[in-house]
Amino acid sequence: YIVPQLLIDHYVSMIDPSRAQTVDNDIARHCAFSLPAVALTLGRTNWPLLKETYETLANDMQWKVRRTLASSIHELGVILGEDVAASDLVPIFNGFIKDLDEVRIGILKHLADFLKLLNKNDRKEYLPRLEEFLKMDNERNWRFRLELTEQLGVLVPLFKAEDIRDHLAPIALTLVQDKVSAVRQSATGVISTMLANLNSSGDANLSRAIVADLAENLAHSSHWARRQTFAVLCGELLSTIPYEDFSADLLPHLLDLTWDIVPNVRLKVAHVFGHILPDEHYNDTASPNFELIQVVGGKAHRG
Repeated sequence: YIVPQLLIDHYVSMIDPSRAQTVDNDIARHCAFSLPAVALTLGRTNWPLLKETYETLANDMQWKVRRTLASSIHELGVILGEDVAASDLVPIFNGFIKDLDEVRIGILKHLADFLKLLNKNDRKEYLPRLEEFLKMDNERNWRFRLELTEQLGVLVPLFKAEDIRDHLAPIALTLVQDKVSAVRQSATGVISTMLANLNSSGDANLSRAIVADLAENLAHSSHWARRQTFAVLCGELLSTIPYEDFSADLLPHLLDLTWDIVPNVRLKVAHVFGHILPDEHYNDTASPNFELIQVVGGKAHRG
């Protein structure tokens, strides 16, 4: 080895419970923090020297130790390669998914990075489990949901169109209705990314199915914040989905909101018509919404 056996033995002995009492209470956390660097130094062929230590740390009673491992499991996966990650790290990863939120946030922040390491079949097995991240120990922990939203956007290119529709889109639809504005705003960007991906890969029908769900859950919601989010989302989607689809599937609902009883909703709708809606919508005399668009456009002080 590059590293002397004595040094390896000393490192591995750091997880001995008696060390925590005699040396440092945080010695296990220090051990967990440095483990990826030790694994990199030893190389993947010498991983068996560390495997037992890693598994012991992953089951440590202190959540800070487990969170440290959870935060770096994607880095360890890169060091060890796809096969070892699948055989030795996936069981640990699965345990962290069911752990405390303080630990789960560690894997959530690098969820896409870890799933990228796995082959397509192993990766696909996690799709039904992603919704588990919507369940939290503390519902007020909105930053956890914000992190999930951001990870969804990075996960989109890793999966097929049907997987996006069946698994990622329902989670995004839940998050775009969140009580916290920052989560809703982030989710509108993710939904835009999803629909752009589906349209560019020739799956317009799947895209339109998601749009129909959005209209039903947001545009016609009794909660004004959701109707406002629909208007914001329409502004994002103008550059994402084809003109014909927007005109048929979103524009009628957006026009309905111009008469909304809540001023904040009407303001967002006016912003779309006054600053974002392309001229082709105003010039399309064949559109069934043509006259109404002219009226609303005038109200929004367009031009």
